[in-house]
Amino acid sequence: QVTWHPRKNRKTGIQPPSVDINTKLIGKYNLDNVIAAVAIGNFLKMPAEAIKAGIESYIPANNRSQIIEKDTNTIILDAYNANPSSMKAALENLAAMTASNKVAILGDMLELGEVSQTEHAEIVDLLQKLDLKKAYLVGPEFGQLKPPFAHYENVAALKADFDWNQFQNTTFLIKGSRGITLEKVLED
Repeated sequence: QVTWHPRKNRKTGIQPPSVDINTKLIGKYNLDNVIAAVAIGNFLKMPAEAIKAGIESYIPANNRSQIIEKDTNTIILDAYNANPSSMKAALENLAAMTASNKVAILGDMLELGEVSQTEHAEIVDLLQKLDLKKAYLVGPEFGQLKPPFAHYENVAALKADFDWNQFQNTTFLIKGSRGITLEKVLED
């Protein structure tokens, strides 16, 4: 939830009331996107109610910050793309959530060039510091590190070994680069 305090009308001097916006976007890293939408609506002189309605009606899709309910579990599907800063922000958001059981399923961050191994190692280090029930890593970049977490060369290998039924009341983060196709772990 975001509270927006519209500016005072210059002509009338009237201060409009605050507006609470209940967005379906997850993570404080999406706050800038909500603020940008409010700013653009303001610039276009849209009524506050229309800005609020537009933001609240947006439902994340296309593997970008999607929230999926699967039995008793909640899945944050963010497998459209990944880079070191977005991966860290998503993991920190997962760790900050009040859910008691948290699991990360992470795919390689592709196209990082010569810093790839260092950036993947930093993600593994961060995973070790976070209070997560489990982590699953997918892709050859993570595999080169011999991580202390379950590792799979590709999504097919993960799917062959992964059992959704072992989890109840768990919040999952599924995050990786587009080329890893992590969303396939959800397919039956």
